[in-house]
Amino acid sequence: MCEINRRQLILGTSALLLYGCGDSEKYNESKDYYPVTQWSQGYIFHWGKNNTIKINSNSNSASFNSNQSHYINSFKSGVAKWDSTLSSLGISIEYVSSGADVNVKWLAGSSFSTGVLGYASTDKNISMSLNNNSVDSSSSYYYYSDNTLQLLACHEFGHMLGIWSHSYDVNDVMYPYLEGSDLSNRDKKTVSDFLYNLTPTQDMHDRTGPLTDPKSGKHIPDAYTYLTTSGCKITFGRK
Repeated sequence: MCEINRRQLILGTSALLLYGCGDSEKYNESKDYYPVTQWSQGYIFHWGKNNTIKINSNSNSASFNSNQSHYINSFKSGVAKWDSTLSSLGISIEYVSSGADVNVKWLAGSSFSTGVLGYASTDKNISMSLNNNSVDSSSSYYYYSDNTLQLLACHEFGHMLGIWSHSYDVNDVMYPYLEGSDLSNRDKKTVSDFLYNLTPTQDMHDRTGPLTDPKSGKHIPDAYTYLTTSGCKITFGRK
């Protein structure tokens, strides 16, 4: 495997943001992973330290049937996996019904492309599918189990925290496939020891309009991270 150089992957060119070989710290030996951004300019978007992130866990007032009654609690449990990491940064999570920083929407599977389970975006929204639209409604996989939904929520909230990329390690929850891995030490350290020690291009609390480059004033396209049955895909500028 190519040994990924952390210096090359932090704020390098678009090619180096994806790949890079060198003599310094090896990717597979590091305590955190790179890159944390897939914008070629190296933009960083996170929430800063010592604050509260307010979440509306059902901003569109979705209804849940008996097979979905656990969904919101499972979502909150998935987000809570990040609690100790956020606590070390002075960050707390608060659930609110209005005035949220992050809005979670629950939408019918038919609202998504086939195989999409949910996505997070830099416009501070998380959209969750109410059912797996890649299987028949009679399938035992049509509705999400508590464990699956926790991992899905944990992964998408990891993006919302500022990891607008993926780990290359199957043992990390931020691996682009939902492999059943729980939040790892590397996931936690990527946020606490690396990402949140970088000055953000914009603090997500302060976002009220389109993302802009503070130097050039140019528009920055939003990122959308789709977790699907065939992996997590990141697109820019369009849902």
